[in-house]
Amino acid sequence: MTNQTLWLRTTSRLAFGLIDLNGEIGRVEGGLGLALENPYVLLRARRASGLTVGGVEVSGGTRRKYEAMYQVFREKYGTQGVDVTIEQTIPDHAGLGSGTQLSMAFAQAMSLLYDLKLSVYEIGRLAERGGTSGIGCAAFETGGFLADGGHRFNRPGGKTGFAPSAASTEFAAPPILFHRNLPASWKVLLALPKEGRHVHGDEERELFRTLAPVPGTEAAQAARLALLKILPAVMEEDLEGFSEGLEALQQLGWKKIQFSRQNQIVHDTVAEMRRLGLKAVGMTSWGPTLFGFCDASEAEFGAIAKAVEAFGSTRGGIRVIPTKPATRGTTWGWE
Repeated sequence: MTNQTLWLRTTSRLAFGLIDLNGEIGRVEGGLGLALENPYVLLRARRASGLTVGGVEVSGGTRRKYEAMYQVFREKYGTQGVDVTIEQTIPDHAGLGSGTQLSMAFAQAMSLLYDLKLSVYEIGRLAERGGTSGIGCAAFETGGFLADGGHRFNRPGGKTGFAPSAASTEFAAPPILFHRNLPASWKVLLALPKEGRHVHGDEERELFRTLAPVPGTEAAQAARLALLKILPAVMEEDLEGFSEGLEALQQLGWKKIQFSRQNQIVHDTVAEMRRLGLKAVGMTSWGPTLFGFCDASEAEFGAIAKAVEAFGSTRGGIRVIPTKPATRGTTWGWE
């Protein structure tokens, strides 16, 4: 089978917010998120003598990451090479988890091609993902709506400072505390304002360094909303309660800071999405991707998508992606 071509398809993910970037209780971060069916990474891979990476929208950062992981696999597991073609990918630095999905997809492909039988935990460590938020790694494995428990803070084996996942590569993904699929009728509309800001790299690391910790009172309120508002609404399939909790969470702590880094077009688009009747409207990670939920018919959902596109036509453009919550994680097969 390993002489065949492997295909592998991931989810993308929404990061609703880090609950606690205060740390005074001895843990830090924690978060809520959701895996999405679209956009996604689709790659094909075959065994080869060296490493080749091709396909659409292959960034220099992705190539460098694949080269680094390729060397780790050679040294640690004695593997040979791989020929990778990325046929579909997730918008880069848009808050949809492209870095995690691309990195873990490569590591999973190497594991399958060379029959290494690596666990998702091991794949996450090789990909150096999950050091701050565990949502992306869990979305890769299981899909669904997810809550993670963060990392120990100022305790043995724990963190001593605040940093994004890309700068926290020595830490494993945190434990997953909650996993459940959302109702099949719930739909998600993504809106990517083309003029929105993309926060990543050095700027993101500096913001963690200078703006954390957040007030303990806001972290406490975020935890209260998560435990007693959002998670019960998911269990009870209550879109109204889910919307109330999630929109309130987006006005606290680290998410409030993330929103403050965005420009007016993003804030205006949030207001328009709410005006059009979408629920639980917010921004994933640093954005600029926005999301909104609804439980409407396909026709009504399509009309809302067209209205958001029309709104963006005089504001630099908005890419609209109608999608659904993913009910499973990464899938693969052989050709």
